[in-house]
Amino acid sequence: MFLGIFTELLGPGGIQRVNVHACATISSIADEKNRPYKFLSLNDPKGIHEISEENHTFQIRGFGRNKTAFVINCLRDISKIEFAYISHANMSPLGLFLKLFNKKIKYLIAIYGIDVWEKLSILKRLGMKRANGITSVCKYTADKAAMVQKLPNTKFFIIPSCLPNNIFNLKEDNNLSLQKNSSQKILLTVGRMSSMEKYKGMDLIIRSLPIILKTIPNTFYYIVGEGDDMPRLRKLASDMGVEKHVVFTGKVGNELNSFYNFCDIFVMPSRDEGLSLVYVEAMASGNPVIACNSGGTPEIVLEGETGFLIPYGDIKMLSDRLTILLTDKNLCEQMGNLGKKRVYENFTFIHFKEKLRKAIDSI
Repeated sequence: MFLGIFTELLGPGGIQRVNVHACATISSIADEKNRPYKFLSLNDPKGIHEISEENHTFQIRGFGRNKTAFVINCLRDISKIEFAYISHANMSPLGLFLKLFNKKIKYLIAIYGIDVWEKLSILKRLGMKRANGITSVCKYTADKAAMVQKLPNTKFFIIPSCLPNNIFNLKEDNNLSLQKNSSQKILLTVGRMSSMEKYKGMDLIIRSLPIILKTIPNTFYYIVGEGDDMPRLRKLASDMGVEKHVVFTGKVGNELNSFYNFCDIFVMPSRDEGLSLVYVEAMASGNPVIACNSGGTPEIVLEGETGFLIPYGDIKMLSDRLTILLTDKNLCEQMGNLGKKRVYENFTFIHFKEKLRKAIDSI
């Protein structure tokens, strides 16, 4: 039996998306090998839920945050389990319990970014140490986890988060509210405006606008997302005298694709990212990207090819790079096309599935 142990699958977010893609991959492998499988999710609503993803339909069982029932079900049928996928480092102690009752079990643990950038508890580190392998969304996170958690580099498999295989066949949403004249230039950031995540760099873009508007006065900055840091950013835009050029859209749901197609440049100079899919989504839409040369971002955005990478907090370089792209349509198209090609060759489900399959086969 194959066992999948998950934090959450039904909610929005990058980790949830990785979890769903892992389920689609593991269920297809189990079917091919004629093995049963079960997927258990701690935080999803209680009961059985059916999910369809990438031509695979599978069921998960949610436990509504009932940790006792969740753990009991993880250990049920323990003698039949031969492989387990544990979707978060915080759940790594479950790997120890599985091996305690069945020494033949092999298990993988998935990691993402800040979840492993700081030293974990002894029990969690031991759970990671006893794992047969650890999947990381980027090399930066793998290297940092190896150093901080004192793990051998040979344990890690680099498996980037991905977009659906049909990402390039999706039609633009019919959002009539997004209209611009030919002289307007649109900058876009997609991200949560949380007071705990000020490192996303939205404030840096607002601070750069007065410089940019001197050269390109018809520039507008759209921020897609919600969060408790929005009042601070609104006040900053007012203080900088650019409030008429900053648009807070709030949550846009299924209309997000329209915003990627609407903008000229995607910009998010974030300092602490593992592998953020918003960069991949923007590149898939043919946008040049401006980001920071830190974390896992350089593993997505290639400096001078698919966009520009800058030091965090360097407003002069940020405004310079934005101005270069805003005044050079050909360079925007060139970088956008290279970015789209890069996504097609590296960041779709077919690549995720192939890499996860190799990791499972190897253990």
